[in-house]
Amino acid sequence: MLIKKSKPKIVKKGVFGGLLVGFGVILAFSLHKIYLWQQDSHEIQQIMNEIIVDTKDNGGADAVIDWAKLSSANPDTVAWLSVPGTEVNYPVVQTGDNDYYLDHSFEKKYNRAGWIFADYRNNLEDFDQNNIIYGHGYLTGVMFGTLRNVLGRGWQLQPENHLIKLSTPTQETSWKVFSVYQIKTTSDYLDIAFGGDEEFADFLGLITERSFYNFGDSPTTVDRILTLSTCYNYQDKTVVHAKLIE
Repeated sequence: MLIKKSKPKIVKKGVFGGLLVGFGVILAFSLHKIYLWQQDSHEIQQIMNEIIVDTKDNGGADAVIDWAKLSSANPDTVAWLSVPGTEVNYPVVQTGDNDYYLDHSFEKKYNRAGWIFADYRNNLEDFDQNNIIYGHGYLTGVMFGTLRNVLGRGWQLQPENHLIKLSTPTQETSWKVFSVYQIKTTSDYLDIAFGGDEEFADFLGLITERSFYNFGDSPTTVDRILTLSTCYNYQDKTVVHAKLIE
């Protein structure tokens, strides 16, 4: 009987010890991950301090983008994106694929946070039917980390948040948001051109109906669309669609 009673105690100690070791490993991994995120975010802030826009002599009310400076720092620069109600206010880069800037910073150095980049298929000087910009949804808030703000009622109920600014070396454009949503990872909103008005209308209906909020303004087939896409978590995406208004 004594031997039989001692076995459960040994098992319990083994299980408890294993749980402690497992918890310790998970905690150490999580802390290391947070440390790396903070390093990435610090590096991004340093980069932004070096390339930040200049301001006019009117108390900084108007920002002037130094395109020569940006192009000198990174010739891949194609635009500057600003989303009200978030901390998204970054230069946009573009290269020959949609992979490089997933883990490279504006300075083209390895960085897990990557950078904000345009789909390689798009031309942001002569807009396509759907113009796509990607960025990581970093939990520290850098890159598209605060884009998830669009899913909240506080953001949605403020009309001033609904006008996205996209500047290029030759023009400044405004885009009015008409759809925001969170969705399981899919590529059905990532086409840039369509076979005809009917196909484009079907696409516009699809992305408009998904919206978590009714903005009261549906796009038509004559519109040009801006799509912002980022990770909400490992399985879902946060997506914003806006139409060009000027």
